[in-house]
Amino acid sequence: MTQGRLVAILAIAIGLVAIAITPPDARELVIRATIVVAGVWATASLLRRSRLATASVPGRFESFLERPASPSSELPGLRPIDVALRMSMAHALGVEILLRGLVRDLARWRLRQHRGIDLDTDPARARAATGETIWQLIASESSRTTGPSPLSAGAVTAIIDDLERIA
Repeated sequence: MTQGRLVAILAIAIGLVAIAITPPDARELVIRATIVVAGVWATASLLRRSRLATASVPGRFESFLERPASPSSELPGLRPIDVALRMSMAHALGVEILLRGLVRDLARWRLRQHRGIDLDTDPARARAATGETIWQLIASESSRTTGPSPLSAGAVTAIIDDLERIA
């Protein structure tokens, strides 16, 4: 028998004896005190056992840090592009909401890096450099001649080719 169980049995025995020898008018108070002591002991016992089960082991933490990260099956940042392309081929809202901003950002960056053209301050030169296909996609609503419509795979390929030509 462990020391903890022996103490628990002794405490229960003392509580029962105290209840038995206490006068009837004070017995309720002794019963409540015995219940409180038993509850405190049970809680302490459970906390001791849970502490042992959940103790932090530095080796386990260190091994987690040394473990190599699992390699991702795709390049970071490609998922939003994939979603934008799929949505733009499925519905005009995909072109309007997702693809237009993406192509505009790419065209802005390529125009500035390769030709020194600012898309917003020099739209005439930007239009000439990007070509009509990309310009109709990235232009503001007031300067567009056509509304958005779902794109075919060929149209997406043409947009990518036009973006690559900005060099």
